[in-house]
Formats: sequence, structure tokens, C-alpha cells
Amino acid sequence: MPAMVNRTVNRTGSTSRIVVLPKDYCAGAGLDVGSHVQLRYGNLLLIVPPGKEAEADRLVKANGGNL
Repeated sequence: MPAMVNRTVNRTGSTSRIVVLPKDYCAGAGLDVGSHVQLRYGNLLLIVPPGKEAEADRLVKANGGNL
């Protein structure tokens, strides 16, 4: 189910930034503490949970290879 939320960017360490993923997104994507996700970025950030790489490839290809 598509949704939209606004999140605040926070600092962790001296140079890194963090954004908290919504609980319902994590549950639906099967993510838990210690899970690994793939980040694809350009002008946009795409968070790709395990097993969804092919779907992410299709989305990027449909956008002319751009994010």
C-alpha cells in the first residue's frame, strides 16, 4: 500500500546523516534490526529491500536509467 510520510534528517557521527524508516514499511518489507538494504541514488534516493532488486531495476530503467 503506497504511503507518504515526512521525516527529519538527523546527524550521526561527524559527517553521516540518518532517516528513520517507518515501522509499517519495515514490517511489510521484512526488515528488522541488522537487515541490509541497497541504496540507489542520484537526484532521488531509492531504498531496495532484499529480493526487490529486479523491481528496482525496472523502475530505474522505466525512468531512462536516472534517479
